[in-house]
Amino acid sequence: MADLTLYHAAPSRSSIVRWMLEELGELYGIELLTLTEGEHLTADYKAINPMAKVPALRHGDVVITEAAAICTYLADEFPAAQLNMPVGDPRRGPYLKWLFFGPSC
Repeated sequence: MADLTLYHAAPSRSSIVRWMLEELGELYGIELLTLTEGEHLTADYKAINPMAKVPALRHGDVVITEAAAICTYLADEFPAAQLNMPVGDPRRGPYLKWLFFGPSC
């Protein structure tokens, strides 16, 4: 079983997180939610994300919500994938711009 679980609905901003997970090359599981059936509004899902929004990511005992926050967390948590620019690197500004642009669209 994967230590990473993405709570995903398509189409939604959770697709950005799914892409990031693919770039990491790490094993992950997906819990697919059907928004039109209100699966994100259930008590079970609200226990994961009280805001009742997707995406959410569970990494062991940690739960992260919001696509940009999840992508930032993953880039920091899995440095071997080299998907992050360190503080002080002149490429960090453009990197952050694109990291936050995708989830905000």
